[in-house]
Formats: sequence, C-alpha cells, structure tokens
Amino acid sequence: MRSEIQKLSCITFLVTVCLWQGCDIINPDETIPARIQINPVELHMQPGQGSARHKITDIWVSANNNFVGIYNPPTEAHYITDSPVTNFVFSPVIRNNGILSDAIIYPMLTPYEIELPTTPGSFSAVTPVTRYKPEAVFSL
Repeated sequence: MRSEIQKLSCITFLVTVCLWQGCDIINPDETIPARIQINPVELHMQPGQGSARHKITDIWVSANNNFVGIYNPPTEAHYITDSPVTNFVFSPVIRNNGILSDAIIYPMLTPYEIELPTTPGSFSAVTPVTRYKPEAVFSL
C-alpha cells in the first residue's frame, strides 16, 4: 500500500512538472503591439464639389503595402512589427452594391498616407483626411 502511494505521488509530481514546463512551450512571450487610434474620416471639399457630408463608415488600413484590416472608426488598431516607423495608408471604403461583406476602396476618394511610430507599446492617434480625386467629375 505504501509503495502505491509513493508511486502515485511520484506520478503526480512528474505530471505537475511537465504541465508547468509546457506553459512556456505553448505560451511564449508575446510582442507588445503598437496601438493606433483611428478617428472618423474627414472629407475636405473643393468649391463646386457639393457638401462635405459623407457616410464613410469604414476605413481600409494598409501598412507598408500589406493589408492590415478594415476598421469602423472610431476604433483602435494594433500592429506588430520590428520597424520603429511604418508607412500606413488609410483608404475610404464603400459597400459594393450595399452588401456588408463586399467592402471595396472607394475609387473617387484619395487615400490618406502617414508614417507612424510602431515601436512596441507606442500609441498614435490618426484622423484620416480624404478628398475627391482631381479626375472626379461633378454635375451639380
């Protein structure tokens, strides 16, 4: 009986040690992301282009020409990189044919480009500004 208790104690100890060490294998240290506060889009208009009111509800975010995600401002995006500074492009999005799952970059508006610090733990706030492209034609 006593040897069975010793065996059970030894097995329990070994299982505990294995589980304790396993946490480092399946849960390594994570990199702290840079945080980017994305504020609602501002639409700047030229004379003869109509009202500055808009329904731009989403923004397509790319970093160094790589897709990051589509966000609904105001929101916070997290980004992990080894680079201390990253070039971000914020493009206004429309829903193709009104379909929620079919988002496309609105071809008549300019994207907003900015370089932001992306060191671990950094925080930046961005208010994307867009305009109609020069080739857009308006008939008011």
